[in-house]
Amino acid sequence: DHHYALLNTTEYAVQLVRDIVLTSVEANRTDQALRHYAALLEPELKQLVQESYGAQRTVRIGTAGRKVALLLQFVRALPDVNERAAVYRQLEELLQIDGQDERYPGILFADDAAKYGAGTEPVYKPNPERYPKRALERWQRQLDGGFFAELSQFAGDHPDYYERIERELLHPVAERWSVETWPRLVAYPNALPRLEQRVRAFRLLLDTAQKQQQQQLNDQQLMLLAGEMLKVERELTVHGGEQQQQQQLTELREMFPQRSYDRSYRTYAELFALYKP
Repeated sequence: DHHYALLNTTEYAVQLVRDIVLTSVEANRTDQALRHYAALLEPELKQLVQESYGAQRTVRIGTAGRKVALLLQFVRALPDVNERAAVYRQLEELLQIDGQDERYPGILFADDAAKYGAGTEPVYKPNPERYPKRALERWQRQLDGGFFAELSQFAGDHPDYYERIERELLHPVAERWSVETWPRLVAYPNALPRLEQRVRAFRLLLDTAQKQQQQQLNDQQLMLLAGEMLKVERELTVHGGEQQQQQQLTELREMFPQRSYDRSYRTYAELFALYKP
């Protein structure tokens, strides 16, 4: 009886520590979670991840995404690369259960797994046909339709991750622009929360569209673009900006006369102010 009582007490203590680890992860207390995790004699990491992921599946999609992001933050901090890779293998399957592979956790996961899961034998790489491809394709459809809220949130919450995927995200959309999608597309940069993100997005759009020989931007489309860029220009004037951003904006303006119509950015900005299509 004493043996079973001791065993039950030990199991209870282990479960208690596991619960503290999970609670700490969800409370964004990664250091605390790691300390308690290190105290577990048999960490049972797979079970921990399963419990953490299982708990977040009962909440709304947006909240679930944040919980997955916090779990990934904990995994990044694990000192052992084999442990990290094991979790990434597990998460590669779990994220597909509730469609998180097509949302921003899929982007975070793909980036983290490549960076923090490397160095194992055999080498672990997530399926490139799913990560980050599925999430990028979903966001590209949103861009085509003029829906920017999710992307804007991601760019604000995870600016470093956003910067690493922005070219892969925007380039295909800008390449296939049409008369119908262009007005929505040029509105996207100003939906981004950071000034430097907006400047980079305008550069990407103009760069990509400029290289499309089959379809030239006409006066109407350049006027729309100039109108959106005016908003960034005003913000830089009012709030100031880094010299690099000022320089990038100057370079963007100078790209306008390189178009077929040989009109300057300022001309298009003035036309936009007059006509506001």
